[in-house]
Amino acid sequence: MGTCTAATRQLLAVMAVVGLSLLSTPAQASNSQWSKILRIAILNDDAAFVEVENTATQAACGTASNGGRQWTFLVNTSQGKAILNTLLTAHVMRVNVYIEGTGNCATGWSREDVLQAHISAP
Repeated sequence: MGTCTAATRQLLAVMAVVGLSLLSTPAQASNSQWSKILRIAILNDDAAFVEVENTATQAACGTASNGGRQWTFLVNTSQGKAILNTLLTAHVMRVNVYIEGTGNCATGWSREDVLQAHISAP
């Protein structure tokens, strides 16, 4: 291999920094519209999903054919239990929810993960 010039080394260093910053950039997250909950399902592996009436454009990893109405979350974490409690409360009260996605589909099931769930005033 030949020797690198100072300009080539500098260019490689900049490319490495840009590449590393892209690795830590989250995917584009989605948010639902204020909507009623259609269903909540507890799946295997401590996962659950919520389906709402209105659609949203979900992250690219959300490839399930649900029209952008379903998000997943884990029910065996404190955050997941809080999300489940919020969603069940909204469902029982028949009030609208607003779901913020993470931009990732780490829970699986080809659906975007829930970051937060909000309840509208009755």
